[in-house]
Amino acid sequence: MEVPAVVLRTELRVHPMNHEHPLGERFPNGDGFIDAVPSLIAELPARLGLRASALDGSVDGLTRFDRAARRIGGQACLDDSNILGGLVAYVGEVIRNVAGGDWVIDNNPGEPWQAVIAGAGRRYPIFLIFGEILEGGSMAAFVAVHTGCDQPGFVRRRSGVFAAREQAVAAARGALATVPDDSYRVTQRYGDGAPYAVQFDRDIEIDGYPFAAHAAAYFTRNGDIIGGILSRPTTFQDLTFPAGSSVGFFSNHRDGRLGDCIVLGADQELFGVPCKAGTLTQFRLHKGRPYLTAGTLSRDHRFAGTLYRAGSWFSVDRQGHLMDFRPPGWDTGEV
Repeated sequence: MEVPAVVLRTELRVHPMNHEHPLGERFPNGDGFIDAVPSLIAELPARLGLRASALDGSVDGLTRFDRAARRIGGQACLDDSNILGGLVAYVGEVIRNVAGGDWVIDNNPGEPWQAVIAGAGRRYPIFLIFGEILEGGSMAAFVAVHTGCDQPGFVRRRSGVFAAREQAVAAARGALATVPDDSYRVTQRYGDGAPYAVQFDRDIEIDGYPFAAHAAAYFTRNGDIIGGILSRPTTFQDLTFPAGSSVGFFSNHRDGRLGDCIVLGADQELFGVPCKAGTLTQFRLHKGRPYLTAGTLSRDHRFAGTLYRAGSWFSVDRQGHLMDFRPPGWDTGEV
């Protein structure tokens, strides 16, 4: 899948009095930064209170650095040029590990220098993570979105510090460890090697979740169930979903709360609204309980006396009042 081009520029925050670069004076005009990348990365775990093993070069592994940055505080990270320089170096090498490319220093007159990963016709300006750090966002999501590595058909183009590292392989944990490891194959792993996505060779039930054979099933690093395809009708939080439905949890199966996106295996009425099979049906939680927020009509349906055709997309509030809709074909240009 082709990933849209990203905005390549960002404003840098500089000190209002002395106009210092966010990474201080250690790398004037960016000189020496690229050569310092390995040492900046090596020093980063100790500065963030993480183990050296956290440096696995994976996108999902960046969530550990997200948590560490939030623990220290976004502004505190931005104010410490050693932490900030390490994060820039590491995020850049993670991008190189999934998308390829080389370090480039953009040093335009009158503008603060920037570190960029360039290659395969794309440019990834790493300083855009400053906003994620300051606002408590996710550097992992930033990399996933900007590189497109979470999109179907993504092809890895590895280069850089972590390119030669083999994929780690770790044994299953938690709920997944309760079934024989020869009953499934791992299709995706976390950066530490723990199974993320698997496919079972037969219908199998784990902790009350009936997984369908030959379909993707997802687990946390600790082996807790994230979601999958149901092999039979199953009830979660008083809602029964048909076989073939893709159902996930807000955090994991031990939490028990439904996730925000379900794909129904058959047409189904939910909270009085007929929802269409094979389309995204969305929920939110109120006091831990799910309520319908959006979906696609499986048949003609009235909201507040007005008839809407089958195939219309709708969104509703917690009371079931229509907030927005799109006519059939709105997403294919066939309106």
